[in-house]
Amino acid sequence: MSLSENNDLNGTLIDEKKFSKTYQIAENRFMTIITNIPNTFTNADGIEEKIDNTLINDN
Repeated sequence: MSLSENNDLNGTLIDEKKFSKTYQIAENRFMTIITNIPNTFTNADGIEEKIDNTLINDN
């Protein structure tokens, strides 16, 4: 199992929480990556949202 260029595991992302991501890597196999870097934030309405690190060029 390896990480791709965008640091996602080769598999299907099935769950993302503040400090973990779970991937389905085979029919009955899953892998959870735990990190100290948050994947989500709580917005002003108290809803957990994914952090979007995408850079947008408005030009």
